[in-house]
Amino acid sequence: MVHVTVNSIDTHHSIHIPVTAKDVKPIIGNELNEVRIDVELTTQAEHKFDLMRQRFGNLLRKVQEALKSKPVSLKDLKDQLIFSFLDLEEMIEPCQSVDEVIRELRKNNYCSFTNYSIVEGLADVFNLHDVLEEITKYTYEKEEYFKSILVEDFVKAGLEAHESSGCNS
Repeated sequence: MVHVTVNSIDTHHSIHIPVTAKDVKPIIGNELNEVRIDVELTTQAEHKFDLMRQRFGNLLRKVQEALKSKPVSLKDLKDQLIFSFLDLEEMIEPCQSVDEVIRELRKNNYCSFTNYSIVEGLADVFNLHDVLEEITKYTYEKEEYFKSILVEDFVKAGLEAHESSGCNS
């Protein structure tokens, strides 16, 4: 798996894009773990990116609302997260609400635009069927978004920058 990070020069947005070796093998020919690419995103690309960020924010809000309306106790939520991810204990232990727990997960990059498996796991464990349906929809939208941004072009640009900097993989 190759990870491409696209950084917008003007707005400082970053998009971490996982791509398969199949997508980049014709371009790079060898194994490369990560490429950082600085690009000027078009207005349309910025708009699509902002829409996906908002869609992800809406997904997290639905998770919060579902956990509170289930209701899932704060203790059960924390216990589930700590049993699954021991390294979260210090971060979420001081949280006083479900909202704070979700906010801490997001703020500390335990769930992101491209990696939301932690909230998917919570939805599964606590039987939040409506949220699981939303995650399925979001996953489809995210995949379509990645198809629309021409990952191959970003990888080519990144390799050119990587090679011109004198770095070898």
